[in-house]
Amino acid sequence: MNTLNITQAQTMEQNGELIIYHTGTVKSILNEFSNYSIWKSNFQKLKTQYRKIPLGKLIDFLSFDYIIECEEQSQEETSKTIWTYMYGKEIEGANKFHHSHNKGKYVYVLTNEVYPDICKIGKAIMPISRVKQINNAGTVSEWKLRWALPVSDDYAVETYVHNHLQGLRRNSIQGSSREFFEISLVEAVKIIEKFGEHFKTSNGIWYE
Repeated sequence: MNTLNITQAQTMEQNGELIIYHTGTVKSILNEFSNYSIWKSNFQKLKTQYRKIPLGKLIDFLSFDYIIECEEQSQEETSKTIWTYMYGKEIEGANKFHHSHNKGKYVYVLTNEVYPDICKIGKAIMPISRVKQINNAGTVSEWKLRWALPVSDDYAVETYVHNHLQGLRRNSIQGSSREFFEISLVEAVKIIEKFGEHFKTSNGIWYE
């Protein structure tokens, strides 16, 4: 875990690069920062969301990217320095973590180096779990999750996309032609975004 000082962390937060989590309950200089309540709320949301994880193991489970140090002088002993700590997670990593551990509805794109001109486009509740299932089913080479769009109706979006790409369906040694299309990753993403525009619940997630 890398280390940031409070100034560096705030700069990254302001640039939309970092989510800050305050896990402590002891009053400190951090209470005086304008975003203090947000930092506390960010961690409380995680505690609620992952309430089945024992509190003592929660920090390790969340895999924060940074520990954030804040230095202040003791009011009782002016020569004594007190360190207060928070945690930070980069926005992209936080989104991936959330989508990896929470059920939802997604239309995803997989690629495989053995099939450089083919994308596998499907739907799943948990894309990362789905690609693991595919690769554990005796595949010749592994498929990689490249992108996924969170949507309110995965069946509808997948159907629209598949129908639009009907003429590009291709057979694969690793499955029927239903989800395999001769299309580039960039074009696949554009088409899913087009048909998923009115269904998406947040922006698409890049995985690699």
